[in-house]
Amino acid sequence: WPKNNKLLIGGLQTKVKKDFLLTDPKQKDLRVSQENTTDMAISLEALTQDTANTVIKLVCDSIYNVNPIRLLNSNENNVLLVFDAATPGQRFAYGDGKRNKNVARNWKNQNQYLQWDVRLNEAATFHLELQYNTVNQTDSGTIIVRIDDVPYRIAYTPTSNANSTATLQLPDVAMGKGKHVIQLQLENYTGSEAMQPMQLLLQPRK
Repeated sequence: WPKNNKLLIGGLQTKVKKDFLLTDPKQKDLRVSQENTTDMAISLEALTQDTANTVIKLVCDSIYNVNPIRLLNSNENNVLLVFDAATPGQRFAYGDGKRNKNVARNWKNQNQYLQWDVRLNEAATFHLELQYNTVNQTDSGTIIVRIDDVPYRIAYTPTSNANSTATLQLPDVAMGKGKHVIQLQLENYTGSEAMQPMQLLLQPRK
């Protein structure tokens, strides 16, 4: 549930004809504001949070008119999954998506890298955490998180097994309003293959 009771919906560039709680038989419209030509927000102030799940239904003119660049929320945590990343270089293999298997696999050369194209509606500073595991206890190396051509190098160590996880803490990064490119690259590794990344977490610093 958003801390500021404001649900930000990024990339929706189509007209919303109706919006309401799925559990509301009267389908009462919620309070919606247009943040810009690309993004909208729904006020949750008048709603009571469902302890199980809160579902809002949007009835739109079209589902095809969207902005493909991911909007980062400057007030909430942002999770960039490896499944959502582009692979401009050589492709990866992937896990089955189950717990601790939601990984990019078979990372063996520097021509393989993951890329997330993102944007911000306002400047923000984020703390970054990279979650990963390794296939074997002999797998270690150094990766690079590159943000707008600024590299952040960090060494990683093996996890106890392929079903466990570890987290790398990266320095806080200031990002301005507008578009950004985040890449996860390989500098070197020893062992059977490089780490198996899962996700990159961006936590806003206030």
